[in-house]
Amino acid sequence: MSGDTKAKADPSPSAPIAALAGGRRPEALAAAVAELEAALANRAALWVLTEALEDQDLALRGRRAMLAEAVRAGDLPMVMLALTSLTTAGHEPDWAAALTPFAAGSARYQSAPKPPALLPRGDAPKSTASLLAAATASISLVETRASSEGEEAATRVTFLSGLDVDALVAFAECLKVRVVATGDTLVNVDEAGDAAFLVVRGALAVLRREREGEPLQVVAHVGPGALFGELALLSRAPRTATVTSASPAILLVAERSALVAAVETCPPLGAALAAHCRERLLAQALLSAPVFTSVHDEERPAFAQNFELRVHEEGEVLVHEGDAAKGLFVVAAGKVHVAREDEGERLFLDELGPGDIFGELATVLRRPATADVVAIRPTVTLFLPREKFVDLVRERPLVLHALYLLAVGRDDETRAASASSTLVLDGDDLFV
Repeated sequence: MSGDTKAKADPSPSAPIAALAGGRRPEALAAAVAELEAALANRAALWVLTEALEDQDLALRGRRAMLAEAVRAGDLPMVMLALTSLTTAGHEPDWAAALTPFAAGSARYQSAPKPPALLPRGDAPKSTASLLAAATASISLVETRASSEGEEAATRVTFLSGLDVDALVAFAECLKVRVVATGDTLVNVDEAGDAAFLVVRGALAVLRREREGEPLQVVAHVGPGALFGELALLSRAPRTATVTSASPAILLVAERSALVAAVETCPPLGAALAAHCRERLLAQALLSAPVFTSVHDEERPAFAQNFELRVHEEGEVLVHEGDAAKGLFVVAAGKVHVAREDEGERLFLDELGPGDIFGELATVLRRPATADVVAIRPTVTLFLPREKFVDLVRERPLVLHALYLLAVGRDDETRAASASSTLVLDGDDLFV
């Protein structure tokens, strides 16, 4: 999960989005008109209005006005929503022209934002004719606003704001629109993922388990500009959290198949996505792994550059017993089993999941690996090569101290497990 959850946004029109999610278009239209009369800057209400209109010519005007206004207001998620909606409706927009203000190095990221203009709330029109007239008037006002008012600062959105125009267009062209009601589940923990989600409007709850078998608990809320589920675009590793809608929401969905095709034609997009996932996964690991607690927030970006993102299929052996140390692994997603051979018997030692570390015993104590480590499902790890490990811990002795204690503790556990392994003899014979 990533993104600036405090990104500027128009007031979130829960009623229009909820009505649209429920397929109640006349109700959605009336609610959207009411919201626009209350706040002309409510771009999400304008989008709902264009989706609810039966007059397709007026809807096209509304979508184009929404695109122009979103560009002026520096609202990248809404720009992507407008572009996707125009394309779906059969009107191919100029993707590059609309997204250039949001590409890497844009001056729009340095300009100062202007407060949105508000209009007094009016009573929602009741008749179809008055609804249509009010919708037309709102669209006309947005057209005027988009063409006459000054540009606002663009809000940075995750790794997207660091892409060049070609990569930004390649990503945006992958997107599809999804509207959800309160309480809908977007992804489930431990399920395989095949899509990433960009929040345009609304609030979502992120739920995780502290320990295996415990109930899910809300650990965060995210809003406009947040990107989640992107790890599924790099691997078949299971989801690490459940995400549900805490309010009606508008989302843009990037399916893995579409993004794979986009990366093939635009490799910089794949490189940027991989770097983003590595940094975010390491940030999560730094928060959950006790051995990294000494790394300060301001050091984490540079710290992350030392790790490689690796994707493993089910059954892959990541570490072979007896091999020389390769480096340190941090489980980012998925699960691995740790086991060794003991007098011809397979001895299970541990199961490791997100946030857990392995390879520290061989790397820190400089001895051959004492066990095999095997992925028992699609898994993603962050790997620190041995040669980089030496330089890293030289600069951070507290990390080395924590890893040393972990390595010694696991070495003792492994020895104890081997010593207490049992062999069944016969009948009432003892276990030895």
